Amino acid sequence: MFRLSLLPLILFTFQAQAATTNTFVYCALPDGSHWDWAYDTNSQDVEVQGSWGVKRVARGGYFDKFRIPESTYQLIQQFCPSGYVPHPEKPHSIWWEVFEVVRVDGSTYIADGHKSIHGMNRHHNHYFRSL
Repeated sequence: MFRLSLLPLILFTFQAQAATTNTFVYCALPDGSHWDWAYDTNSQDVEVQGSWGVKRVARGGYFDKFRIPESTYQLIQQFCPSGYVPHPEKPHSIWWEVFEVVRVDGSTYIADGHKSIHGMNRHHNHYFRSL
C-alpha cells in the first residue's frame, strides 16, 4: 500500500517562510502621503535582515510584515526624519508593508506605519506606493 507523507512538504513550507533575507528600508509619513528611501550617515541605502510573513486580520484580510529584532528597529528609526516611520521594501511591490518587531522577551508588535490590507473586497485606507 502506498502512503504519501505530508511532513516533508510541511517542513519545507515552514522553512521557506522562516528564511531570512535582506530588504531595504524607506521612511514614510504615517498616513502614507509621502515617503523616501532611508540613507545611513554614509549616504548608503539602509538595509536590514529579517523574514517576511503575513498577519491575518478580520474578515479574511491580511497584510505583509517583515520581522526584525527590536534593537534593529530602534537603530533604523534614526535614519528617518522626524514624523516619519521606517517601512520595509518588498521587492517589486507597490503595496505598503510594515515591520513586525520582536522584543527581547520574544513577544512581538506591529510597528506604526501605513499598510495595505489584502484579501477583502477592496483595499482599505491606503494609497499605492509609487515606485
